[in-house]
Amino acid sequence: MRLSTNNWYNTQSQTMLDRLSEASRIQNQIATGKRLQRASDDPTAAQRADLLKRSMSEAKQAQRNADALNARLETSGIALGGMTDQLLRLKELALSASNDTLTAEDRVTIGTEVAQIREQLLGLANTRDADGSYVFAGARAGRPAYEKAADGTIHWAGSGDPIEIPVGSTNLVSSGDSGKSFLDLQNEESGSVFDMLDRFTALMQPPASGSETVEERDARHSGMEQMLADITEVADSIGNVQASQGARQAGIVKESERLDSLMIELEAARSDLEDVDVTEAVVDLERLNTILKAAQASFGRIAGLSLFNQI
Repeated sequence: MRLSTNNWYNTQSQTMLDRLSEASRIQNQIATGKRLQRASDDPTAAQRADLLKRSMSEAKQAQRNADALNARLETSGIALGGMTDQLLRLKELALSASNDTLTAEDRVTIGTEVAQIREQLLGLANTRDADGSYVFAGARAGRPAYEKAADGTIHWAGSGDPIEIPVGSTNLVSSGDSGKSFLDLQNEESGSVFDMLDRFTALMQPPASGSETVEERDARHSGMEQMLADITEVADSIGNVQASQGARQAGIVKESERLDSLMIELEAARSDLEDVDVTEAVVDLERLNTILKAAQASFGRIAGLSLFNQI
């Protein structure tokens, strides 16, 4: 079979152009680190890579949620610990206030410290997280959990239960605990811990007659006995919340570890589809360049031949 000079020339030219195009493609892969320069390079791989990227984006968002939620619970836990410390001191003051040797000066001293504890607890109840949200305000986290009225009384200003935040594909975790759920006493008539503190302060007022009567002493003893019971109740409620939040945090840590592993797996799968093995690509490029140089040299020699070379 004979090939005309034009056909041979066209065939060789097209072969070299194809190899030059392949070399350019490999050079782009090395420069960008990407095997897929466009979806048309490998439509199936490109589609799978897009699905993996979406899964990675969802996993990263879940991880951000987990980190934010864990930080919020950390802040909440510190505040709860502070409340526990204040209640322990309050219990000591209640025991001192039950003493029959209580003097007028003792009443003033104890009353003053109780008022200070009240302010400390109000501040702790209105703790904010890094985003400025009130951690114990329930669903309405943009405003304080407790507010002080014009007459000085402190009342609940939050609303509902805290929102639940998605962590992982199926997990919804409560973002905190409503202050009302653990700072209110079980007996509704007793109100909240702040009402309890107001009663404590009232019991520390000096007797109107200057000296305490038997009835007033008995009322003080009875009041302090109830005070100790109420303090224990609130402290136990706070302890339950601390245990619940600790369990939530443990679950968040476990889910975060799972998400970390998942993102590593997804990234590896995406890289296998999209990224180029640079070492292998360099070897391929060098091999292709060698072939091109040889082909170009051969093409030049053959193209320069004519019948005069045979004479």
